[in-house]
Amino acid sequence: MRGSASNIPNSPYPDLDQLYNQLLSRCSDWQATFRILQILITPHKNKSATTAERIAWRSSRVIEGILKLKPGQLGIHLVHLHSVLYIPEDEDSDIHIFHASFTEFLTEHSRSGLYHVEPLQSNQYWDLFAQFLLHMQSLLPFPPYSSENPSHDLVDMLDTFDPYPVFTAILHRQVPIKSFFVKWRYTEWEQCLAWAKSLGPRTPRKFVQVLESFYHGFSIVLPPGSSPYWAYVSSLLELHLSFESHRPRNYFYDELYLKKMSASHSDTVDVYLKPFPFIIPASRLPVIPQDWGKVDITGTEAKEFHTLMNRFVPRNDSETTQRLVQDVLNNTQNTTSTDSNRSAASVRQKSLPRDQRCTMNWRSTSPGLASSNSGLLQRHEQMAEYAKYSQLDPELASLPGVAEFLKPDNATNVEARRQRYENAMDARSSQINQDLLPDSSEYSVVDRYIDVAPGVRVRARCVTPTVREGEDGSFPLLFWIHGGGWLTGDVRMDDNNLRITSVELRLSVVNCEYRLAPEHPFPTGLNDLYAALKYVAANPRVFAASLKKGFIVGGVSAGGNLTAVITHRARDDSDFQNTPLTGQLLRIPCVIHPDAYPEEYKSSLLSMEQNKDAPFLSKAAIDLILNNYHAPPTDPNMSPLLFQSHKALPPAFIQVCGLDPLRDEAFLYQKVLEEAGVEAKLEIYPGVPHIFDLFFPSLKQSKKFLEDFIQGLRWLLYEQKVI
Repeated sequence: MRGSASNIPNSPYPDLDQLYNQLLSRCSDWQATFRILQILITPHKNKSATTAERIAWRSSRVIEGILKLKPGQLGIHLVHLHSVLYIPEDEDSDIHIFHASFTEFLTEHSRSGLYHVEPLQSNQYWDLFAQFLLHMQSLLPFPPYSSENPSHDLVDMLDTFDPYPVFTAILHRQVPIKSFFVKWRYTEWEQCLAWAKSLGPRTPRKFVQVLESFYHGFSIVLPPGSSPYWAYVSSLLELHLSFESHRPRNYFYDELYLKKMSASHSDTVDVYLKPFPFIIPASRLPVIPQDWGKVDITGTEAKEFHTLMNRFVPRNDSETTQRLVQDVLNNTQNTTSTDSNRSAASVRQKSLPRDQRCTMNWRSTSPGLASSNSGLLQRHEQMAEYAKYSQLDPELASLPGVAEFLKPDNATNVEARRQRYENAMDARSSQINQDLLPDSSEYSVVDRYIDVAPGVRVRARCVTPTVREGEDGSFPLLFWIHGGGWLTGDVRMDDNNLRITSVELRLSVVNCEYRLAPEHPFPTGLNDLYAALKYVAANPRVFAASLKKGFIVGGVSAGGNLTAVITHRARDDSDFQNTPLTGQLLRIPCVIHPDAYPEEYKSSLLSMEQNKDAPFLSKAAIDLILNNYHAPPTDPNMSPLLFQSHKALPPAFIQVCGLDPLRDEAFLYQKVLEEAGVEAKLEIYPGVPHIFDLFFPSLKQSKKFLEDFIQGLRWLLYEQKVI
């Protein structure tokens, strides 16, 4: 039996502790049970929202939603704990711990041992954000899991949050502004904003913009050269949004925006509500009063109004305004209208009459592959320039006997590819960069075996630096995935390079194998690796790792494809909430199936045809590989470029070969990541084919390939802020 014994020293209730240990030892999935118990013993602070009053915080439905469990799974995980937990049949009723002694047992490590459970540490900023979202038209389906790190439901809500219905509701006083908003703005909001920015890609950039807007009190930013009319309109907006219980009479009441604007102005008016551009129909703007001094507002409102008016210098520059309006209109028209991530609030906006809607470009860059026409054209032109990288490297061309190696890769079956790989490993694996290998006393190598499915274990070669004076014995961790087109490959492929890297960067490496196709078709290998990664995340001490120092996933070729998929999975998986990935390294990756090229990019992805007869990986070889991998072309788990959202992924370092059919899709992937707010660096190696370094390790470009690999990891580890 795991856990503490019945005769624990200083335990006030040794028999009770033994009973609790016996109950918990019967749980078949302790990790899932642990996460459920962690929620049950954590106080819930988000009491402000009506949604929280309707749905019990500790109900089966809420906990299953938080942990992404299937309906009914919670009851299965807790089936042996009915003697200590009250689990109602009603999925919307609270689960209760019968006695405080069970909570005390779980939280006292000296008593619970392996079953120790720490309550989640609440974070005031996430609490505030959760209240904000819940208050604004109850946008969340259940209370957010507010803790030291954001849970998937809160991050998803931030990522899809559309402020338009919120602001509209405030303007029309459909939602009262609670007093705590005033407190946020003037006491805590600046700290919230700074904290959110410090999270980097883990906080969606557009939500930071929402915070900035609230922090600045819904400030109105006028276009350059604004006339008195715009000053008047913006002042009314500023006033209306700045007061909790008052509104300027006559101009922002039931007839808000209903008076027709004079014919001297344009059909649309651009009023910038910082930082969101609003296009307001002219028919819904008030007419400028003839006498500024007779505006029908009184008291504090009047004083504030005239203070605001004194800020503006009357100027008339309709050309500037028209240009700004047209820019925003163009961006809006080019924004995709089929975004499946649009929030429920955005859907509600569509129910408004068309003439009552404001059109806005909420995303500075559209999700996934959507973009403006001008940006698309620019990218097409840029990708066409990549053709120059296909010119054969002069040093490679001059090598004796190279002609035999540079023949097109036309292996016609899986066995031929596997034999070619074995021949390469037999001839070169031990010699690759052997002169750079550190002394064997500087590191240790152990082959471990990880359970990834019932009756299935995969090998993981673990490289750990020898502890030096001043080190605590724990290192950042690299989870590495070999290549081979999902059909071949093993831990030998990158063995020497990973040993070199481990010692130089003081890095624990887990070089993991996986079951190969066609015997084990898609997604078997992917699922093997993801299960192994979860094991590593849950047991870092086994690998001499501290994931807070860095947790990177990387891979080469097919391993790069699997890396890109895994980073998306882990981002959305609550199991990685406390151990998020901090970086991804993609070497010569495949990120999209050739049969799944989006129509708008087919003219940009030229390398598949341009390098179709390339050595080591030709178009024919790719067809053979994909036909044996059996992955649906448009499945994002095959084509990670097609994931609906790339936001909140860890920073990426990408290496690309110029004479590789996969070249252009890697360039495109970098652009898509950057547009999603993910920092991505890319290095290109002109004139060399796929996996060239394996066959020509003495080339200057091969040396640079390894140097850049190490420097890319260094950048991910030490030049990025690790959360």
